[in-house]
Amino acid sequence: MQELKYLGEMDVFHENSNQGVKDQLRDMNQATFAAMEERRKKTEEEAALRAQAKIDAAKYTKEKLLEIEKMNVAIQTSNALSSLIEIAAGKSEQAAEFQRAIAIFQIGVNSARAITAGIAEAAAAGPFPANLLAITTTVATVLANIAQAKALLSED
Repeated sequence: MQELKYLGEMDVFHENSNQGVKDQLRDMNQATFAAMEERRKKTEEEAALRAQAKIDAAKYTKEKLLEIEKMNVAIQTSNALSSLIEIAAGKSEQAAEFQRAIAIFQIGVNSARAITAGIAEAAAAGPFPANLLAITTTVATVLANIAQAKALLSED
């Protein structure tokens, strides 16, 4: 009889210990699934942010290219005016002054175009230091235009 009582107690012990293990496994599974779901959401959010950043960069680049196109139209217009002045006025002093003013205007437009293109290229190249080449090119172009304007202004 003692043995039967002991075996019954053992069965109860195993049932209780099995239930405890089952509860622990269930809790571990729930925690694992919750962590996996959190990671999935975070990954989706990061992907959405990267996609939006690419869209924003493309819009910015498109806007800058439109600005460059507008500046090209201004340059072509000033070139046409310059040619008309040469044809109509010959080599008179007023024509030379107006020609100089047109040239300085062209230099200003070229500088603005270089700055706009440099900003677009730097944005497309990515963060520092990848954008250094675009920035350096822009600065060099603007400095060359300043030197050209200075030379035109010092001519007599």
